[in-house]
Amino acid sequence: MRRTSVNRFCTILLGPPLLAIITISIYWACTGSFSGSSVEYNKKFGDYWTLQKPSTSHRPNPQPDDPTCDPWSSPSHLYLNTTHPLSSRLHTYNPSCQPASPPWISQIQSTLQTKTPIPALANKEVLLVGDSVDRRILFDLCNATLGLPFQSRSLYNFSEPNTNATGGVPHTCSIPQLNLTLSNFFFYGFDETDMFKGLGPYCPPGRFTERFELLKRTLKTLPSGGTPDLVVVNVGLWELLRHHVLAERTDAVDPLDLHEDFQREFLDNAVKFLREIREAIGPKPRIRFRENHTPSPSPNAGDENFITDEKVANGKKRVRYTSVRMGTLNALIEEAVRRANEEGMDVGMWFVGRAMRVWPPKMWVEDDCHPKKGILAGVWGEGLLEMVARAPRLKKV
Repeated sequence: MRRTSVNRFCTILLGPPLLAIITISIYWACTGSFSGSSVEYNKKFGDYWTLQKPSTSHRPNPQPDDPTCDPWSSPSHLYLNTTHPLSSRLHTYNPSCQPASPPWISQIQSTLQTKTPIPALANKEVLLVGDSVDRRILFDLCNATLGLPFQSRSLYNFSEPNTNATGGVPHTCSIPQLNLTLSNFFFYGFDETDMFKGLGPYCPPGRFTERFELLKRTLKTLPSGGTPDLVVVNVGLWELLRHHVLAERTDAVDPLDLHEDFQREFLDNAVKFLREIREAIGPKPRIRFRENHTPSPSPNAGDENFITDEKVANGKKRVRYTSVRMGTLNALIEEAVRRANEEGMDVGMWFVGRAMRVWPPKMWVEDDCHPKKGILAGVWGEGLLEMVARAPRLKKV
């Protein structure tokens, strides 16, 4: 009897307050009123939530151009907004090292109208050495988002327009109000056999060594004369394709991971690549290695289709990309950066692949390897500008 009375008393005492707390919690969860954030359900991807305006994204950063702070190399998480990609935000756990607020793209859009200076971005030059993802980053940022010309250039001269452009040629975007120039140079991975000749809009030379010699000459035609303030490098998708082609020749069944001999070769090539980049641009420009995102094995597919598909197990189906292979490749890249820094090369990582990994590819992948327009600018473009702002300016103006 006594225990029953106590239980009754606790129920009467705690019941209404507990019910009120539960009701308020449900209201917060449904309306997004908790901490001032709003949550929008993305109907296209019925199983996922897209954070609209997280409260952490508007914390002021007193030093948005501090070269010792690198948000994209810090422990962080990404709020991805597929409805309004430019509202996507990176939040780090270091309160003194947060991305710019308002975001750099928003500041540039204002500058294009008001000509208000942005000292952190002004009078700088950026070069992306990589693949079609880098080209699409610049196109989505410069042309699709900012409405600026995105111009094809000669393989031999960044100042010469290319009116007969095919895939693989350099491109340049300039923001005159800031005297900011962004360019890219394309590589077919570390292939030395010209195995991709005739594949798609091929742009020779395809062999890595020949193409790098061309890059060293073309670098000198940049406005800086070959010493950009920031160089972002990447090797990934074409290397996975190269592994795919090589595995087709030797394996009856598609391998889940990269062959060990391929891993050793890639690691050696990546360190050599960084060494040659540093020698080409000199000791002062900042270098960041863009981490690869994990593409889908096929459009709108997931890795579970690769792992459980009987056709793959029976050798009747092969897939270019898997998250396992990409994870291995990114780990090798981190090791290459570590070894490069042991040699005094001063190279950092851009962990954009890690930030995107938690978000299902159906939300943001356009095809089997490229992120969607809008998201390219909102995540990769904004991240690129963050690194530009923090890269020390090499030339006095």
